[in-house]
Amino acid sequence: MYFSPAGFLNEGVLSEDDLASAINTEATAADRRALWQQMEAAMAQDSVQLLRQPEETVTRGALTARSYATTLGAQDDDAVHKNGAYGALILNQALAQLRLSQKTA
Repeated sequence: MYFSPAGFLNEGVLSEDDLASAINTEATAADRRALWQQMEAAMAQDSVQLLRQPEETVTRGALTARSYATTLGAQDDDAVHKNGAYGALILNQALAQLRLSQKTA
């Protein structure tokens, strides 16, 4: 079983004041990797494989680049939902993991 979380909030939806109090805009790839590893370990206990948010979609530490937001998100109305381009990245990640698991089975 695979699980893809909603991903980081979409860029441009929160005010700079809200960002400063809620989001680590200085988070590094290593910080995100540590977060994903903790989530993977917890989910593995239930035989669930995490599909990480692709690094190429992340901006400003822990936000999703505006180009991956839904049309509503791009209009500052939706902080969470992503578009088809994001979905394609997640689907490709799931398919790659599935192929890998079939080779090792």
